[in-house]
Amino acid sequence: MRGVVAVGRSEYLSRVEGVSYYAAREPEDATTVVGSFPVRDHDEARCRRAWPNLGGAGGPNRSRVLSPSHTLRLAFSAILLALSTLHPPPVQGQQGDVDPGRVEGALEASVGATSLTGKAVPLWGLSAGVWIGRRFYLGGQGRSLPDALDLQRAGGEERLHFGYGGLQVRVRAWSRPGADVDLGVLVGAGRARLRDALVGFEKGADNAFLLEPSLRARRGFLGGRLHLGAALGFRQAWGVEDLPGLVPGDLGGPTAALSLSVERR
Repeated sequence: MRGVVAVGRSEYLSRVEGVSYYAAREPEDATTVVGSFPVRDHDEARCRRAWPNLGGAGGPNRSRVLSPSHTLRLAFSAILLALSTLHPPPVQGQQGDVDPGRVEGALEASVGATSLTGKAVPLWGLSAGVWIGRRFYLGGQGRSLPDALDLQRAGGEERLHFGYGGLQVRVRAWSRPGADVDLGVLVGAGRARLRDALVGFEKGADNAFLLEPSLRARRGFLGGRLHLGAALGFRQAWGVEDLPGLVPGDLGGPTAALSLSVERR
């Protein structure tokens, strides 16, 4: 190779050190592309036709032969310029690839225990809702005793039936691939009824306003479509007046549950 000839400063590869060039090679050497056609044997006349505004000898764009070291620097600069224009593909799991408006449906079943009138009783529940942007959850939940709670009173044996439900909101506080922790609150109402255990007639019934904050941790399976979780909460009640011998505190108490949820992604 005889060298690289500079043929102006704005016609070709102007972004690489502001110098344009084409290669002069022997006929048996590899072909170098200049403009839109191949150049062989230092075809200067053909290059002049491609760039008619090139200056002649002694002009402002006078040609000169570059040294091999300068040629290597130009080639290295061209490589750096090409790499600088590349954008790496987004990595799955980065914050930028999560659509903040994405909505995912969720269905959950839970079994656990709670305290009623100071006694531990089983509790089951169902909930359905949507995750918005994988961070905020909005849905509804219902919980109930699988069977009535037997109460021993001075007037005889009674049975307490109780269930509640309402709007449930959750905020994901921590997450890693396959695991997450969220904070939630259930705002709703409950229904309690007292019946005589012997004859079955109703002694009283009342509705109560309920608030139940909770903390839940989950582990995901099947690509995040299935989750096993454990939750702890505390239920508070207000407005109990028509249940003989019961106060709002009798319908409140701690809760613990294991859950299985399915999410559509």
